[in-house]
Formats: sequence, structure tokens, C-alpha cells
Amino acid sequence: MRLRPGSALFLLALSALAGACGVVPPYSTVREQELSGLNAVKLRGTVWNNIQIHSEDLTYPFSEPVGYELDRFSSYGIEFERLIELNGAKGYSLTFAYETRDMQVEDTHTPIQGEQIHAGLRRYFGDRALTGFVTAQAIYHQSLDFPGELGLRESDDFFGVGAGAGANLALSAHFTIELYGVYELAPGVKTYKRRIDGSEAPADQEFNFSGPTVYLAVGYHF
Repeated sequence: MRLRPGSALFLLALSALAGACGVVPPYSTVREQELSGLNAVKLRGTVWNNIQIHSEDLTYPFSEPVGYELDRFSSYGIEFERLIELNGAKGYSLTFAYETRDMQVEDTHTPIQGEQIHAGLRRYFGDRALTGFVTAQAIYHQSLDFPGELGLRESDDFFGVGAGAGANLALSAHFTIELYGVYELAPGVKTYKRRIDGSEAPADQEFNFSGPTVYLAVGYHF
């Protein structure tokens, strides 16, 4: 939560204003900026999030859920995109991303750490320099590692889903910048104290992760 979404939107708007000098083609019905090729590779990172974390004690059926406040959140990744036609219609793409993520809960010294693989489908609207899009994603989470303050537990691999929307601005025939938000949901993540009680330790807590995340990405198209 280092950079507010308003700051990221301001930077994106500032880039668009450079079109007045002929650097960035503006969004209009006259001038278009076509992108080169069907493929893209993008570097992305989060600029804002509101991920909510709750846990339930599986050893006591009447326990109340516990909520955790995040002190720090960071996520960085690389994404590959391929434009496709769907039933003969253009404006669609397949995305595949690898991402590392740290979620530091308040009053802990080390973050909850994990890695993710995102596979998604996008639908773009418009063919100008600035286009909007919606996206749906399946998210494969590799095992999470929890800090000592949360019991040195870990999870198995698990699945989540995400959906969102954003905007993509073509800076040239090969480079774009985009800002988009995704609401992610990963319920029922069972955790174990395997680092303390061994590999056969039973699940003792269940975590639920949900909330929006805003990404800023720079892409190269070819």
C-alpha cells in the first residue's frame, strides 16, 4: 500500500497528456496506434490492495473467525499474452502470469510468502491508442509459508479465482502501459504445523483470502 491508486492514475493520465506533444497518440476517433504482433510480455507489480485475511480454528467448531490487518503487501510478476480470435471475433487474448507475493500481517516480523500462477481470458473494447478490457482468471497458489507469529504453519497448494477490469495505453507500436484491478477470492485454505509437528500434522486452521488488487504493468508487444 505504498502508492495510492490515485497516484497511479495520475501517472497514467500524465503519460496520455504527452500526446499533445506528439509523443503518445491520444484516444480519438481519428488517430490510432496499432500494436505490432499478436504476443506481449509484461512486467507488473501491485500499487494498491485491500486483501482481507480471516482464519478459523478447525480444532474447535464454535470458535469465532479471526481477522488480520495487513501492514505491508507486495506482489511482482511477469505476464505473457497472446491475442486470439474467439468464434471469429477479435479483441480477445489469453494471459499467463507468474507472480511472487508477500503479505505481512501487523505485529509480525516476516510476511506470509507464496507464489502464484495466473491463467486468464481478456476481452478488449475499442481499437484506439487507449482501450478498456475486462478479465477473468484462474489462480493456482503454491504452498504458503506463515511466519512464527502465526504458528510456523504452511498450506498445501490451492486454487483461487479473480475477475476485474482496466485500461491499456499504447505508447508506441511495441510498448504499452496498463492499470487494472482484480478482485481475488481464495476460500478454505487449510494450514498445517508441519515445520513443528512433522509432515503428518493435521490441518488446524483454515484461512480465507479475498479482496481487490490493483496492478500497474509495462508491456512489450511483438
